[in-house]
Amino acid sequence: MIAQLPGFVLSEGDTSRRGLADSFGNLLIDGARPSNKSVPLSTVLRRIPAATVLRIELVQGDMSGMERHGHARLANIVLRQNSGQSGSYQFLLQHMADGRVMPLGSASITHPFERGEFTAGLEISLWSARESRRRLGTNATGAPLYRSEETDQVLDRGVTPTLSLDLEMEDGASLRLDADMYFWTYHRAVFRTGESADPGGYTPSQFLSSQTRDHGANHRLAGSYERRISANLTSQTIALASQEIMENGPERVETFLPETGFLRAEIVRFSDRQEEYALRQNFTWQPAEYHSVSFGAETALNRGDTRLAISLETRGPSSATELPVSVSLIEEVRSEVFAEHVWTINPRAAITSGLRWEYSQLSLDGDARQDRDFAYLKPSVTLDYSWNDRHRARLSLRRDVDQLRFSKFANSVDLTDNSSTIGNPDYVPQNLWIAELEFERRWGESGAVLLRLDRSWARDLDDWIPVQSGTRVFDAPGNIGDGTRWRAKLELSTDLVAFGLDNAQFDLAYTFQHTNVSDPLTLQDRSWSGTRDHVVSLEFRQSLPARQLAWGWEYDWRTPATTYRAQEIWRDGYPTGALDIFLETSRWGHSTLRAGVREVIEADRDRQRVFFAGSRASGLIARTENRTSTHGPLVYLELTGSF
Repeated sequence: MIAQLPGFVLSEGDTSRRGLADSFGNLLIDGARPSNKSVPLSTVLRRIPAATVLRIELVQGDMSGMERHGHARLANIVLRQNSGQSGSYQFLLQHMADGRVMPLGSASITHPFERGEFTAGLEISLWSARESRRRLGTNATGAPLYRSEETDQVLDRGVTPTLSLDLEMEDGASLRLDADMYFWTYHRAVFRTGESADPGGYTPSQFLSSQTRDHGANHRLAGSYERRISANLTSQTIALASQEIMENGPERVETFLPETGFLRAEIVRFSDRQEEYALRQNFTWQPAEYHSVSFGAETALNRGDTRLAISLETRGPSSATELPVSVSLIEEVRSEVFAEHVWTINPRAAITSGLRWEYSQLSLDGDARQDRDFAYLKPSVTLDYSWNDRHRARLSLRRDVDQLRFSKFANSVDLTDNSSTIGNPDYVPQNLWIAELEFERRWGESGAVLLRLDRSWARDLDDWIPVQSGTRVFDAPGNIGDGTRWRAKLELSTDLVAFGLDNAQFDLAYTFQHTNVSDPLTLQDRSWSGTRDHVVSLEFRQSLPARQLAWGWEYDWRTPATTYRAQEIWRDGYPTGALDIFLETSRWGHSTLRAGVREVIEADRDRQRVFFAGSRASGLIARTENRTSTHGPLVYLELTGSF
């Protein structure tokens, strides 16, 4: 139902950020947010049987009195009251191109009681994809240097139990608790055969074998308590505790030569432990009919412990490889105070103004030690105007500051791909001033078009910088100065009655952006690393009620993204895009059976690495490596239902 809501795209919120301020999604259930950064909104939706839904409201503008947390539109699911015990299930069978069959499934049950309800769920996942890659290396003139073929096989298994409790107190207050755990294992094996070019063609040069076994566990517990203090004042308290543990390796990467056999083995061990504890207190006060004020504070404690060790083994005992930063211990204490005022000028217009002040203390320990403080003021103002129920405009200006990502301070390495980065203790968060204009028009029952234009001014742009350690130069995350971005997004949703297709819906999403920054190495203007100029998504769905069938397709395409590193340039592309098709039926009660094929078109992924002789600023190309990856189409059969 949510997926077919015209002009609406579900957002989980930015759950990658620490704390709670930016983790609120754009989904409401009976006017309240259903989770607190613990259980994903997609999981919450799967738990709700369709028969228990009374209606779905599309909430737009600030006139509703609901906190939007930066979202232009909210979807509010209104449930039927006293619907009794209910449950849902999903079973998915996937057939890989290499012949493997992978099952996964989930189930949940909701049990109501006198003053609330209890929900328990379980999800089991199994993924075993095989990807084939071909590499071709050439010199500066384009003459071949080497080529290789490799197979990358993974086996990813996970179990996720979830629990939720909703409780209505006698005094009208409400309490919600969410808990989830995720236990996973990950096995990976890579085998590569390499050949070197010579005047007579190619001759075998080496064989590489890599195998690793990783495992980990995530635990999250979140709760919210809301009560009405008076007729005009409401209090909401939200708490979160989470822990993520990852143990990777030992990954053993062995290299063999045709003449002598075993050459060397590199062994990588990596561990990461992240903890987050957050508390948010929010008050909503409505002093007058057309004014609403939200204010409060949030505090959070975050800890990170990352360790990387690499050892080299030849024909004798192994020896440790010295790294600039192998142990990274991070602790951050972050606090924020905030206030937001909504003024409904008239039924057509509203102004939302807000101010957030964030202060954090960061302590780095381990191989690099440093104590740092950060303070940022983040104002925002938004004007919403509706000419009528079908025409709406929105103008906003805000400052957005990225949170410090602990991964920026830690080392990472991929020996099979000959890629490594080191942590940067001097990294600071990127911050943006964003001006945005949005216009929306609706027609009929399912027609909507939205045009969004925005301009961003970036300071301390997040990119890559060179860091020298001894005689080697490493890539590290860092800040490269100021940058700008123009972006336009078009979203279209319409029926196709005019084209003779009944019960058919077509959706289009297109994004264009132009980014610019002065490269610190070449001193020339270029795009931001990792950005794509064009992204297109097309979706079609047609229902055949008389036959209780529906069918459709989805197509996604994007232009290549370029990443600028110290001594090389990466270009990642999807030349053919990805096409998915499906056919589903709902003729068996409360169940839906869907069959489909993902990536019907052979969705190759291309990557080009251009290596320079020394710094990229020299412009002297040493060699170029082109890699093509493919894994073939995936056929699936999915059964979903409720009881």
